[in-house]
Amino acid sequence: MIGEMLENVFIRCYVIIKLNLYFILLTVMGLIVVGIGPAFLTINQLFTEHEWDYKKITWKNAWLTYKQNWKRGNALFGIYAGLSLFIGYNLYLSVQVQGILFLVIDFLLVFVLFCLFVTYSYSLVLHSRFDMGLANLIKLAFITFYSNFFMLVKLIFGIGIVLFITYKFPGLIMFATMALIQIICIFTAKQWVSIIEDKLAADGE
Repeated sequence: MIGEMLENVFIRCYVIIKLNLYFILLTVMGLIVVGIGPAFLTINQLFTEHEWDYKKITWKNAWLTYKQNWKRGNALFGIYAGLSLFIGYNLYLSVQVQGILFLVIDFLLVFVLFCLFVTYSYSLVLHSRFDMGLANLIKLAFITFYSNFFMLVKLIFGIGIVLFITYKFPGLIMFATMALIQIICIFTAKQWVSIIEDKLAADGE
């Protein structure tokens, strides 16, 4: 029993490291700017399809998935990154000004940045599960953000732990951080994804 448990732990660690290294390699191969979006989509889709089956998570599958997701990955990342930069710049300007009104604006802009980060994460998960247009994907991601408060809390808590541990052990950026964040997003959204699938199945009958 202990041997089986240790084997499962080893397999999970191996999958996390493998996905994280694939993410870094694919990001670098895309010259970072146009590689990071497709790389995020790739590791998300690989884990969604195969979870802990490390034998099916291969470089060949990763590369094929990366090429298939290149256009959609860059479109998603470009939209969210552009909006985040715009909001971030306005937040930078806002914090320079004192006053209760601008303090409220600061908190509002921080919330919008947080909303963009979470909806981007949900967009990656939904893309890996459903075939839909870019506009509908983004709309569904925003709906997901407001769909379940406890799902959102679990996501924040999980990512917060990963970021805290990474802060203490920066080497995890190379071997685990990005993959762990994607895995947390996938697992926290599982129940919501099942609800959508049941709804689609009911509408299709």
